[in-house]
Amino acid sequence: MDHQINEYQKILLSTYMIQVYKPLIMKYRLLCVIENMLCPLILEGLCWSPMKVLIEGDVELTVAPLTARYWDLTEFKDKLSATIGDQVVLSSDASWAATNILLGTPVMPTATGHSGAIPSNEECGIRDVWAHNLKEEFKVIRQVIHKYNYVAMDTEFPGVVARPIGEFRSTADYQYQLLRCNVDLLRIIQLGLTFLDDQGKPPAGSYSTWQFNFKFNLSEDMYAQDSIDLLQNSGIQFKKHEEEGIDPLDFAELLITSGIVLVENIKWLSFHSGYDFGYLLKLLTDQNLPNDESEFFELLKIYFPTVYDVKYLMKSCKNLKGGLQEVADQLELTRVGPQHQAGSDSLLTGMAFFKMREMFFEDNIDDGKYCGHLYGLGTSFAVNGNSFHDNGDNGSNS
Repeated sequence: MDHQINEYQKILLSTYMIQVYKPLIMKYRLLCVIENMLCPLILEGLCWSPMKVLIEGDVELTVAPLTARYWDLTEFKDKLSATIGDQVVLSSDASWAATNILLGTPVMPTATGHSGAIPSNEECGIRDVWAHNLKEEFKVIRQVIHKYNYVAMDTEFPGVVARPIGEFRSTADYQYQLLRCNVDLLRIIQLGLTFLDDQGKPPAGSYSTWQFNFKFNLSEDMYAQDSIDLLQNSGIQFKKHEEEGIDPLDFAELLITSGIVLVENIKWLSFHSGYDFGYLLKLLTDQNLPNDESEFFELLKIYFPTVYDVKYLMKSCKNLKGGLQEVADQLELTRVGPQHQAGSDSLLTGMAFFKMREMFFEDNIDDGKYCGHLYGLGTSFAVNGNSFHDNGDNGSNS
């Protein structure tokens, strides 16, 4: 079956094609089987699974098991050539491999020993922590924190399952009540912590990032299905979380005594982090979040005296916009590890903070203006002895 598709200027490359036909690239209109339905999509970029739903438009493509982004044709060609070690020649000829994908039939790789699976966190320099090695890894962290006192943080949690009803004082008040009711109902899944020095450099010769994997049971715990699907597609192993996950109380006990919290010289870096700190405060206090947002910020000030939210800093950075990955792309940062896992996201958050500090703040961020603010939240609250008021700006971090 011959498909004449030369008129289309979009490219799709699957790992199956790399493995079998390296380096075969075609230009064609793709018919992708999605739940037994033929759906026409025109795509550009890396598709790591030809059977997955991809989004059309100038947006991020999130597919299992990896994440790809749009590139222009030249950049795509250069990146691909470097990746597979061969010079890439763009071809408009359709092969039977492309025909099979057009018909919705995946092309299986030959037994070359190469796999398109997600590289392990260990291979990316990210240390996975489970119940069995929790105490051992905290011993290492207690040593690291003496010099590497910038802690970039990210969490993964099971989405949003409830919305508050009634009257609210402001948009910001509604956003806090939305956060509070969901954090109270749900359980944290992952926490990523990345340790950097005051120049943004990681520890030499060891891990800089620890990814804590908490106990989570899909049969018992509440979750939003779309969030779980995204996390599974990003490589999170829920069966292992159920069997080997960290007990939150065990983690909280070690975190309290680690020297990371309750200390002013530890500087926390985050991105649009109301929910992240909500889950951490719930862990540390073993209680539901306060009813009032001002009490939430009082707790935040106690446990995390110095906090910089990168999304909040972006208000003063001309032309920076979007979620973490989009911001990283604008800053020309390269992600390490899989997106939508807390370890990789925390590392990218730390990298973004130091790049922004250099580019937009002349390596000196005004604590009085930026410290202690969390993007999207904000009644009046005190930071470093001063009173501030955020207008409740509530943009999305996606």
